[in-house]
Amino acid sequence: MAKKFFHSRIGSFVFFALAVCAFFFLRSATFAHGWMAEIYGASFVSIMLWIIPAIAAVLLIYMLLPERLRDNKALRIVHVVFCVLGGVVFGYTAQILFSISWPVMGFTYVRGWDNLAPSMVYLLAILVLPFAWLVVPVLKRRSRTAIAVLASVILVVMLVAPYIADHAQTLGMETLPLVLDIGDDKYSVVFVTTRRAAAHVQIDVDDGETTYFASAEDGRLRTGTVHSVIIPREQLNNHTYRIILREVLLSVDSGVEYGEVYTSRDFNFRGEFIDNPNILLGADLHNQGDNMILAAENFDAEPDLFIMLGDMSAMLNTPQRLNRYIIGFGGDVTGGEIPAIFVRGNHEMYGEYTHLIRPGLGMPSFYFQTRRGNILFTVVDSVDWHGEAPDFRPHVRDSANGWTNDLFRQEQIDWLASLEPGDETLHFLLVHRPNFGHDDLFAQMVRLGTHMQLSGETHRLALELPGAEGNRFEVPFPLLVAGGPSQGYGGPMICSMLHVRGMNAHVIAYCNDNVRHMDETIELSLAQPPIEENLYQYDVEE
Repeated sequence: MAKKFFHSRIGSFVFFALAVCAFFFLRSATFAHGWMAEIYGASFVSIMLWIIPAIAAVLLIYMLLPERLRDNKALRIVHVVFCVLGGVVFGYTAQILFSISWPVMGFTYVRGWDNLAPSMVYLLAILVLPFAWLVVPVLKRRSRTAIAVLASVILVVMLVAPYIADHAQTLGMETLPLVLDIGDDKYSVVFVTTRRAAAHVQIDVDDGETTYFASAEDGRLRTGTVHSVIIPREQLNNHTYRIILREVLLSVDSGVEYGEVYTSRDFNFRGEFIDNPNILLGADLHNQGDNMILAAENFDAEPDLFIMLGDMSAMLNTPQRLNRYIIGFGGDVTGGEIPAIFVRGNHEMYGEYTHLIRPGLGMPSFYFQTRRGNILFTVVDSVDWHGEAPDFRPHVRDSANGWTNDLFRQEQIDWLASLEPGDETLHFLLVHRPNFGHDDLFAQMVRLGTHMQLSGETHRLALELPGAEGNRFEVPFPLLVAGGPSQGYGGPMICSMLHVRGMNAHVIAYCNDNVRHMDETIELSLAQPPIEENLYQYDVEE
C-alpha cells in the first residue's frame, strides 16, 4: 500500500511540494547565506537555488506522466532517488530557516516565518496549480467552475496586492532614528521612511527657538526612503529633536511636487558623557538582533553609548537588509536617544548591495577617530577591499586574514602614523577582527597610548590580557571579544556592557537565556604587567 502511494501522482506531489518548500526556505534564509558561503564556498547558495528547482521539476514531470510510463522500473528508481533528495533538502533548509533546536526554538522559529512571509503567496500559488490538476478532473462540473473562479481571483490578488499595499501605506517612520557618531564632531541621524519623502531634523534649542537640518546628498535635498542627516554634535547634544517628512509625489529637474507632511514624536537626545559611561556592545548578530535585545534586558544600568562591532547583518543581498538589520536594529536599541558607533564587519561586505552602507549611514569613512568625554575611540576597518566591491566575499580571507590587501592596510597604518597621542584619559581601539593588522597596527596603537581593544568576529565571549599564557591574539593591551551567538550562528546570543569607572573597566555579559557569563573588573593602564593566565575566557564553537 505504501509503495503504491509512493509512486502515485499524489505521492509525487507530496515530494514535489517538499522540494518547492525547500527552495523558498533557502531563498528566505538570507541571514544564513553568509556563513554558508564561508563554509561551502561563495557559489553554494546560488547552485542550490538551481538544483532544488531541478529536483522539483523531475518530480512534477513524473507526476504528469501517463500511468503506463510511471510503471517503468527505471523511471521508478529515478523517482525514488529524487523523492529522497526532495525530502533531504526540505529537512536541511527547514533547519536553516527555523533553527528547530532547544532552547532558542521560539525566537528562531518566529524569525523564520517572518523571513518566509513575503514569499508565501508565491509558494502557495506554485503548489495550488499542480494540486488542482490532480483534483479537478475528478470533480463535478460546478465544482470545477468554482475552483477556476477562485484560482483566477487568487492570481489577480497576487499580482495586484503588492501595489495596493504600497499605495495604502501611510507616510511615516519605518524605523526609529539611529544617531551615529561619525567622527569630526558630527552625527549622522539615520532613519527609513515608509514612502518616498524629503526629510528634515528639527531641533529645539534655547529660548524656544528651533533649527533645521536637511537630509541632503552632494548639496541637494535627498528624496527617497533612506535618509541621513548630518548635524554638528553641539547642535544635537542634550536637545530634543523630531523628524519632519514631506512626501515626494514627483521629482524632476524643474522641481519637486510634495504631498503629505508627517511629524514624528519628540526624541530627547542625551549625547555627551564626561566620565563613568555605560557602553553597550553588540557583535556578530547575523540578523539576530532580537536575541541581543533580550539579553540586554538583564542589565541594570541604562547605556550611554551603543557600539556596533560588526556583522549586524548576515549579508546585504537586498537593500532592505541595511534598513532592517543595521538602521532599524540600531534605532530599536538606542531609541534615537543615545549615540552609536558603527564598526563594519566582514559580513557587511557580503552581497551585491554592500555599496549602500557607507552613504546610507552618512559615514565619510569606515575608519576614523572620535572623542566622547574623557575617552578617545579609534575605529579601524578590518574588511575593506580598498573601496566597496559589489561582492566582497571572494576577497575576505585574503584581505583580512592573509594580508594580501596591502594597499588598504597600509592606507590605515599611514593614517594612524599621522596621528598624535590625545590627552584623553582613556583610549579604546574598535575593530571587528581581533588580530587585524597585528604587529603594524598594534605598534601604532601602543604609540598612540591605547588602553583597551573591543572586537567581535570569533562568536565567543573572551577577555584577554597582555602577557597571559594562551593569549590567542597576542594583543599588547586588554582585549574584550564582546560575544555573539554562543553556539555558532543559531545559538543563544551573548551581549556585553562595559562600565568605565575612572581607570577601571567592569565587564558584564548576559545571554538571552538570562544567564550571566561575565562579571569582571580590570585595571586599565598603558603598561600591563604579564600575568599567568587570562582573567576570564568563555570558549564556544566558532
